[in-house]
Amino acid sequence: MKSRFPRSLLFFAATAAVFVLQLLPLTGVFLMFMLAAYWSVLLINAGMIGVAVEAAIGRVSRWWLVLPLLFYGGYWAAVTMDHIALRSVASEYQAANARVTIPFDPDNHSLVFDDHDDTEWLIRNYDLPVAYNFNRNFPEEHRSHRLVDTSTCNKIRGIRGAYAARVRASVFYEGEDSLGRKPEERFCILSMPERPNHPVLRVSEHEEKEYKNRLPINRLTTSITMPDGQHFELSGGFAAPLSWFPRPVMGCGLNSAAAKWECAAQFWRKGFTPIIEGDTRFRRDAALLAHALGLNSISLADRDGADQNLVLARAAAITDTTLARQLADIDAILADRPDDVVDWDVDVVVRRPETLTPRAHAIVAGLERAAANTEEDGRQVRRGGKILARLVASLRDEEFLEFGSRILAVYGEADREHWLWDVRVLMPRLGDLGMEALPVLVDGRALDRSSSRPAIEGICRVGVPGRAMAGPVLLDIWTKSRDSADLRKRTWLYVTMRRLGMSPPPLLEDERNQFDRLQDKWGDVSPQSQSSVCAFRSDLRAQRNRKSK
Repeated sequence: MKSRFPRSLLFFAATAAVFVLQLLPLTGVFLMFMLAAYWSVLLINAGMIGVAVEAAIGRVSRWWLVLPLLFYGGYWAAVTMDHIALRSVASEYQAANARVTIPFDPDNHSLVFDDHDDTEWLIRNYDLPVAYNFNRNFPEEHRSHRLVDTSTCNKIRGIRGAYAARVRASVFYEGEDSLGRKPEERFCILSMPERPNHPVLRVSEHEEKEYKNRLPINRLTTSITMPDGQHFELSGGFAAPLSWFPRPVMGCGLNSAAAKWECAAQFWRKGFTPIIEGDTRFRRDAALLAHALGLNSISLADRDGADQNLVLARAAAITDTTLARQLADIDAILADRPDDVVDWDVDVVVRRPETLTPRAHAIVAGLERAAANTEEDGRQVRRGGKILARLVASLRDEEFLEFGSRILAVYGEADREHWLWDVRVLMPRLGDLGMEALPVLVDGRALDRSSSRPAIEGICRVGVPGRAMAGPVLLDIWTKSRDSADLRKRTWLYVTMRRLGMSPPPLLEDERNQFDRLQDKWGDVSPQSQSSVCAFRSDLRAQRNRKSK
């Protein structure tokens, strides 16, 4: 006997039940993590196919075939319309792009991108010697990119202060598939702050959402402006047609931007479907631009790096220029002229401590003035003070020891909330002053901060002489530590106690067997270990340094 209703309708009932449960945030959050929004793909298709099978074998009336026929027929008609619209848009874009020819000459023009993620890709894959990105973060307001051979990369990395001057020689990878990407071993990308040295050809991108017969499109317009003001545009981007297999997605999720629970029911679309023709899934718009500029593609085997002498000279010049600018900024801070500071970065100076020698007395005096300033509106003074504290920490050993008593006196005058306690690079160096620094290092104002690492590192540098004063403090922190504590903090304590000649007792809480791990990794630390073992900024760095005894 024929049934009135197909049993496969239960799949639709299950879909509805799951969707209703997702409407409620309490159950919806759990189902969201279970990817319940995608269960409807399986359930609805199973229901449609099940109804068709039941009608075909005569279990229910043949009229039930109308349901899957309408569903799949209507869906595939919509898919066909999407692809017709996609071909229409692609033809329109390609016809317009074919008419664009840009008179770009790499020898006489500088190619500058306002905001472009494919700059380095163009450098690697086309005969483009250099390209620039506009960047307001640099005084030069531009960042250059060049392809450089590996030997030159290594020489650039060896320029002291170059990395701090934002001169970066970076490894890059080949391939679109993240699983199959391989590093290029012969070349790297050299990027550095640099102004263009030719008239600028500027490239910018504008993305907007639109529809073509209900086909969602992310249209990407690439605008090219010549030095003489002549303007060109290229059109590309991505579309999101429906997939040929129906994928109805029904579910809810947390919209963190709007801070609300949102639900939707729609067919899944193939987003990021390229509109214009090309051999790759991504970067077709970048390849289109390269073609319009008249650039020739180069194979991996035909790659050639920039002139070594040229890039080495420029990298060194940029480093020296940055150094001079940072020294001028330091002089402005010392002269209480914060408005004259161009950049509050002193990374290059820190890596060349010999440049601080002529200013050592002024830097320590400046730190004393800044630390004593209690004005509520002294934000710039405090900012400059933190810079000066970092410079004090970078002084050469003999200079740092010379000013040791004055530095400790500054800490002695600082109250609990003083910004000086948060200058993490200075406190470890206090340990180089020996026993005189211990009252500061074991002070609660140092050890009770959000990170006690700098103070513990300073104690570690003092070594065995500090055992009587610092040992009980360290042991107290050690015994009170819990399994929830960061393993790194227990590492700092363990290494420090070992260098002070102490034997750390087993941990009171140690469900994760951390004590045995610490003994295995750091058990060879002793009072004879060099102070470099106390470099806790990186466990790997400390592990390397502790081998030097």
